[in-house]
This record gives sequence, C-alpha cells and structure tokens, in this order.
Amino acid sequence: MRRWIRPARAACGAPERRRKALRTHAWKWKDSENGACIDAERMARWCGGELVKHGPCGAVHTDTRSLRKGDWFLALSGDRFDGHDFLEVASECGCAGAVAKHVPEGWERGFIRVEDGLVALQALAKNLREHFEGPVVCITGSCGKTTAKEMTTLVLQAGLGTVHQTKGNLNNHVGVPLSILSTPAAADAMVLELGMSAAGEISLLTGLAQPSVRVVTNVGHAHIASFTDGLDGVAKAKAEILEGLRESDVVVLNADDERVAIMGKAACKPQVKSFGTGKGADIRILEVAPAGNHGLHTHIRLLETCSDKVSVIKLRCPGKHLAINAALAVAVGTALSVTFEQCCFALQGYQSLGMRMKAEAMKDGNCLLLDDSYNANPLSTANALEVLANVSHPGRRIVALGDMLELGDTAYVEHEKILHICLSGPYDVLAMLGPQYKAAAQIACKYPHGKILIFADTPEALASQLLEIAKDGDVFLVKGSRSMRMDLVAHKLRGMKKL
Repeated sequence: MRRWIRPARAACGAPERRRKALRTHAWKWKDSENGACIDAERMARWCGGELVKHGPCGAVHTDTRSLRKGDWFLALSGDRFDGHDFLEVASECGCAGAVAKHVPEGWERGFIRVEDGLVALQALAKNLREHFEGPVVCITGSCGKTTAKEMTTLVLQAGLGTVHQTKGNLNNHVGVPLSILSTPAAADAMVLELGMSAAGEISLLTGLAQPSVRVVTNVGHAHIASFTDGLDGVAKAKAEILEGLRESDVVVLNADDERVAIMGKAACKPQVKSFGTGKGADIRILEVAPAGNHGLHTHIRLLETCSDKVSVIKLRCPGKHLAINAALAVAVGTALSVTFEQCCFALQGYQSLGMRMKAEAMKDGNCLLLDDSYNANPLSTANALEVLANVSHPGRRIVALGDMLELGDTAYVEHEKILHICLSGPYDVLAMLGPQYKAAAQIACKYPHGKILIFADTPEALASQLLEIAKDGDVFLVKGSRSMRMDLVAHKLRGMKKL
C-alpha cells in the first residue's frame, strides 16, 4: 500500500500525488478472509477491554453464520438478540477468541472482556482507520449514495490503485465499523457510504471514519419522519459529515441542491469542490440524454471548469439522474489527482447494481423489466419514472409502486405528488401496493385519467394481477421501500411465461 500524502495545490486546485510515499509509524496488519488480523493485546488495548485469556491474531467478526476459523467473535446485543447466546456456536466454528461481556463457563479460547460490544467494535474500527495511510472518501446524502460510491470507486481505481469500499448496505453504526475492519492491508484508498435515520448518526460515523474527502449528494425526504424541522433538520444531520474538518481535507458538494451548496460556507479552510449543472460548478453537467437500444443507455457530457476540458461518458445503463453521480465521482477523483480524462474513461465501465434500475429483457425480449425495487423515496421514485418515460419500447409503460416509508407527516403529500406524475405522464398502467398510495389515490385518481389502476394488499397479489394483463412489448418499472418487498414482484415478473 502506498501512503497518500496531500502536498501543495496543483493546477485546477487538485493536489499532486507523490508516486513514492514515505514510511511512517503506522502499523501494518495482515489480511484474512474476513478482514484485518489484529493481535489479542492490541485488540484489548484498542477497545479498552481486559485480556482475560490470550488467543491468536485474527479478524473481528460479529456474525457466526459467516465466521471463519481463526476469527475473533465480537458479541453484539440488541433489542431482539444477544450475541452472547452464540458464543458456543462461535467456539464450534473454531474462533480464535471472543470479545464479550461475560466469560462462558469452561471457555477455552481467547477472551477479551468489554462492557459494551458495540462501543468495542467502533473503537477497534477507529483505531484501525488511524493506521490506514490512504485517502478515505465518505459519502452521505438522501439519495444516490450507493451509485455514487460505486462510481467513485471506479474513478479511484483508475488513478490510485486498489480501492476498498462499503459492501452491500453496511452504512450504519455497525456496518461502517465492519467495513473499516475488513480493509485489505494493500488498499490504496477507501470509499465508505454513511447512512442515517436520525440526528447524530453521521457525526458518530464521521468520527470513526475520519474522512479525508467528505461528500454530500443531496438532501431529500428520506427518513424525514425523524426530524420535526423537516428538510432543514435532514440537512443539519447530513452536514455532520463536516465535523472535525482538517485543513488538508476536501469537501465535495452538490451545487444544484441549495441545502447542500450552503454547507460549503462551513468549510472555509479545506478545499471545496462542487458538481452540478450550474455555471459555478467545478465539474459541470453540460448535457445528458438517453441513448442506445430502447434508450437504455445514457450519454453524459461533462466540463472540467478550471481546464475547460469536455468529455463524453457513455454509460450502458438508463437514467438521466446518473449524471449527477458521475459528476460527483469526477469531482472526487480530480480532487485526489486522478486526471479528468482518467475519471471519465473509467466511468464508462459502470454497471447498475441489482435492484437499482437494473434493465432486464424478459421472455426472449418480448417484455422489459426495470427493477428498481431496492428502496424508494420521493426523489428516487421521480427519477425512476423519468427513466421509464424515456424508454422507447413498442408496448405499454407499466408502473408498479410500493409505499415510500419513513416520510412522517409528509407521507400523504409525497405519495400524491408521485401519483400526479404517473397520471399526467406517458404511463398506461399504475399498480399500487400499500395504504399510503391507496389513500392518496382516492383523491388523485377521482378525475378522468385514462389509466388502468391496480391495487393489491400483498406483493404476490400485485404480481399476479400484472401477469394477468401483461402483453408483448410491455415495459415494467418496479419500485418501493425495502420493507414493501417489491423485489418479490420483480421476481414473479421475471418468471413470466412466453406471451
């Protein structure tokens, strides 16, 4: 691993990256399949625990289902589970030892006693992070974090080397520490996704990750139920990522979002880079348009304002909303001395993740599925509907929507807004699951609209009704909050027999 050092500013405001790094006092760990191997003495010291019984060096893991022989099992406790109940299972799996509060009778493996497993996990991650010498990019926002993370990883791989990133949805108070602890010793950079559902959570995660590049995608209605002051409260919570700024840090902000752009005023010392459509953006979106077969590709023209360079990124996946994430990734990359050209070329390798606007042909190409069922909020749902509107296919456009959750007092209004988009747009069938859409539809759908409306109480019932009306050439968009299980609808549609 090369140690990343931020030297003086170079042209375009980006730092020049040294090819050879100076060695420091940082401890270099060894890798295992589940993460960084940490010796027992260091582990106890880092987490403030008592080394009751020595055990061999190993990675720290919290789930016995994926625990490997030689790992240390850290027992977490919650409202519905207690990790101490799985200590015997961990021992049977061949764990090196356990980090827990109570030593089981007859325990023969290593043991570190701690008062709180979660606090110990977070302390271990924070200490390991302090020994990581490369840049750490942390991304938060109401929408698009995962796409931004994937695109940023592609860009940094092109210019920096090996990049460790958040896997899956490990973006909370447990997931972020686990992501840090799984960092390979040879990683040159780290890209972490920071999620939240309440105030104070981003502050905690920022303290653990100590980002050198801090990114905010946008401020939207996701989790707004937790904030009495609405979007302003969400913005304050997202701005917690700016806490503890160092002069060498970089802040990357969405210039198109007023609540995000204003965060730059709090970041007077660090370098601030912006992305967006406006003339003041450092990485500016000049044009974005559907392309390719059925409009399922996206072409994005970007401008690097400081150099006046322009490049076209050709993505093999649909969605105009991808442009803002591409611009974000380029802003991060150029801030870390990846060239503008390298960034744009690397992004052409981006592919949609599963259940995130994944376009799939069904039944020999007779029908098309846009699976965006991973999650939903008002902004992401509006973006998904725009994608469907731009798809060119011979059949009908069919929208299958599950309720958007955690919207608090704004739930009725936000669901009604989405219905108005559907009723006024080029969509032929509107299928809805959940009480929020059903309530909003009683008003929104009472006027003539010429659409076919479908209501159901379960995802299975919704899928069955869609299968009954399906015709050759139809395009299906499936989207909803995670707990609405709209992925089951998408799964049923994939199994559609030849029409």
